Amino acid sequence: MAISYIALTLFAVFQFALLVSKNKDRIINKYKKYYLVMMGWMDIATKGFRLDEYLKNYGYHQIAVYGAGDMGKHLIQQLKGTEVRIQYVIDKITFPNQVDMLPVYRPEDILPAVDAVIVTPICEYLKIKEKISEQMKCPIISLEDIIAGGKT
Repeated sequence: MAISYIALTLFAVFQFALLVSKNKDRIINKYKKYYLVMMGWMDIATKGFRLDEYLKNYGYHQIAVYGAGDMGKHLIQQLKGTEVRIQYVIDKITFPNQVDMLPVYRPEDILPAVDAVIVTPICEYLKIKEKISEQMKCPIISLEDIIAGGKT
Protein backbone atom coordinates (compact mmCIF):
# COMPACT_ATOMS: atom_id res chain seq x y z
CA MET A 1 0.00 0.00 0.00
CA ALA A 2 2.80 2.45 0.91
CA ILE A 3 4.59 1.67 -2.35
CA SER A 4 1.41 2.44 -4.33
CA TYR A 5 1.02 5.72 -2.49
CA ILE A 6 4.63 6.68 -3.19
CA ALA A 7 4.33 5.70 -6.85
CA LEU A 8 1.10 7.68 -7.20
CA THR A 9 2.67 10.70 -5.51
CA LEU A 10 5.75 10.53 -7.75
CA PHE A 11 3.52 10.24 -10.81
CA ALA A 12 1.50 13.28 -9.72
CA VAL A 13 4.67 15.30 -9.07
CA PHE A 14 6.02 14.30 -12.49
CA GLN A 15 2.78 15.33 -14.20
CA PHE A 16 2.80 18.66 -12.37
CA ALA A 17 6.45 19.30 -13.33
CA LEU A 18 5.61 18.49 -16.94
CA LEU A 19 2.67 20.91 -16.88
CA VAL A 20 4.81 23.68 -15.34
CA SER A 21 7.53 23.07 -17.92
CA LYS A 22 5.09 23.32 -20.84
CA ASN A 23 3.54 26.47 -19.37
CA LYS A 24 7.01 27.98 -18.85
CA ASP A 25 7.92 27.35 -22.49
CA ARG A 26 4.62 28.88 -23.63
CA ILE A 27 5.23 32.00 -21.54
CA ILE A 28 8.82 32.32 -22.78
CA ASN A 29 7.65 32.02 -26.40
CA LYS A 30 4.90 34.58 -25.80
CA TYR A 31 7.29 37.19 -24.44
CA LYS A 32 9.84 36.43 -27.13
CA LYS A 33 7.16 37.12 -29.75
CA TYR A 34 6.19 40.39 -28.03
CA TYR A 35 9.84 41.40 -27.87
CA LEU A 36 10.36 40.74 -31.58
CA VAL A 37 7.26 42.73 -32.53
CA MET A 38 8.30 45.65 -30.31
CA MET A 39 11.81 45.62 -31.81
CA GLY A 40 10.30 45.55 -35.31
CA TRP A 41 8.02 48.43 -34.34
CA MET A 42 10.95 50.48 -33.07
CA ASP A 43 12.96 49.64 -36.18
CA ILE A 44 10.31 50.82 -38.64
CA ALA A 45 9.49 53.87 -36.48
CA THR A 46 13.12 55.03 -36.60
CA LYS A 47 12.98 54.67 -40.39
CA GLY A 48 10.00 57.02 -40.59
CA PHE A 49 7.12 54.52 -40.77
CA ARG A 50 3.95 56.07 -39.37
CA LEU A 51 1.12 53.89 -38.16
CA ASP A 52 -1.45 56.60 -38.76
CA GLU A 53 -0.45 56.92 -42.43
CA TYR A 54 -0.53 53.15 -42.83
CA LEU A 55 -4.04 52.98 -41.34
CA LYS A 56 -5.32 55.93 -43.37
CA ASN A 57 -4.04 54.30 -46.56
CA TYR A 58 -6.42 51.42 -45.86
CA GLY A 59 -9.30 53.76 -45.06
CA TYR A 60 -9.16 53.18 -41.30
CA HIS A 61 -9.95 56.55 -39.72
CA GLN A 62 -12.06 55.43 -36.75
CA ILE A 63 -10.62 52.43 -34.93
CA ALA A 64 -10.89 50.41 -31.75
CA VAL A 65 -7.88 48.96 -29.94
CA TYR A 66 -8.23 45.49 -28.47
CA GLY A 67 -5.98 45.19 -25.43
CA ALA A 68 -5.25 47.64 -22.64
CA GLY A 69 -1.83 46.21 -21.86
CA ASP A 70 1.54 47.72 -22.69
CA MET A 71 1.28 47.28 -26.46
CA GLY A 72 -2.24 48.71 -26.51
CA LYS A 73 -1.11 51.72 -24.50
CA HIS A 74 1.86 52.28 -26.84
CA LEU A 75 -0.45 52.11 -29.84
CA ILE A 76 -2.82 54.63 -28.26
CA GLN A 77 0.07 56.99 -27.53
CA GLN A 78 1.47 56.70 -31.04
CA LEU A 79 -1.88 57.53 -32.62
CA LYS A 80 -2.67 60.39 -30.26
CA GLY A 81 -2.93 63.70 -32.10
CA THR A 82 -3.22 62.08 -35.54
CA GLU A 83 -6.15 61.90 -37.92
CA VAL A 84 -6.77 58.29 -36.91
CA ARG A 85 -9.23 58.41 -34.03
CA ILE A 86 -9.39 55.67 -31.45
CA GLN A 87 -13.04 55.44 -30.43
CA TYR A 88 -12.65 52.94 -27.60
CA VAL A 89 -10.63 50.09 -26.12
CA ILE A 90 -11.77 46.48 -25.86
CA ASP A 91 -10.41 44.41 -22.99
CA LYS A 92 -11.50 41.44 -20.88
CA ILE A 93 -10.88 43.56 -17.79
CA THR A 94 -12.85 46.80 -17.69
CA PHE A 95 -11.35 48.24 -14.52
CA PRO A 96 -10.55 51.02 -14.81
CA ASN A 97 -13.40 51.82 -17.16
CA GLN A 98 -11.20 54.22 -19.13
CA VAL A 99 -7.76 53.90 -20.66
CA ASP A 100 -6.17 57.19 -21.59
CA MET A 101 -9.60 58.87 -21.44
CA LEU A 102 -11.09 56.26 -23.82
CA PRO A 103 -14.06 54.10 -22.84
CA VAL A 104 -13.34 50.41 -22.28
CA TYR A 105 -15.72 47.70 -23.46
CA ARG A 106 -15.64 43.97 -22.80
CA PRO A 107 -15.61 41.66 -25.84
CA GLU A 108 -19.15 40.51 -24.93
CA ASP A 109 -20.52 44.06 -24.96
CA ILE A 110 -22.28 45.55 -27.95
CA LEU A 111 -19.36 47.22 -29.70
CA PRO A 112 -19.92 50.46 -31.63
CA ALA A 113 -19.08 50.41 -35.33
CA VAL A 114 -15.56 51.40 -36.37
CA ASP A 115 -13.48 51.11 -39.53
CA ALA A 116 -11.14 48.49 -37.98
CA VAL A 117 -10.15 46.81 -34.74
CA ILE A 118 -6.45 46.46 -34.03
CA VAL A 119 -5.59 43.53 -31.77
CA THR A 120 -2.54 44.08 -29.58
CA PRO A 121 -2.46 40.74 -27.67
CA ILE A 122 -0.81 39.18 -30.71
CA CYS A 123 -0.52 35.67 -29.27
CA GLU A 124 -4.29 35.54 -28.78
CA TYR A 125 -5.14 37.15 -32.12
CA LEU A 126 -6.95 34.24 -33.77
CA LYS A 127 -9.15 33.54 -30.72
CA ILE A 128 -9.94 37.24 -30.34
CA LYS A 129 -10.70 37.65 -34.03
CA GLU A 130 -13.04 34.67 -33.97
CA LYS A 131 -14.85 35.97 -30.89
CA ILE A 132 -15.43 39.57 -31.96
CA SER A 133 -15.95 38.93 -35.67
CA GLU A 134 -19.35 37.51 -34.73
CA GLN A 135 -20.56 41.06 -34.08
CA MET A 136 -18.02 43.29 -35.86
CA LYS A 137 -18.28 43.64 -39.64
CA CYS A 138 -15.03 45.60 -39.97
CA PRO A 139 -11.52 44.22 -40.47
CA ILE A 140 -9.91 42.82 -37.32
CA ILE A 141 -6.16 43.22 -37.68
CA SER A 142 -3.23 42.02 -35.62
CA LEU A 143 -0.73 44.70 -34.64
CA GLU A 144 1.92 42.15 -35.61
CA ASP A 145 0.65 42.15 -39.21
CA ILE A 146 0.69 45.97 -39.33
CA ILE A 147 4.29 46.02 -38.10
CA ALA A 148 5.24 43.35 -40.65
CA GLY A 149 3.57 45.46 -43.36
CA GLY A 150 5.73 48.41 -42.38
CA LYS A 151 8.90 46.40 -42.97
CA THR A 152 8.19 45.83 -46.66
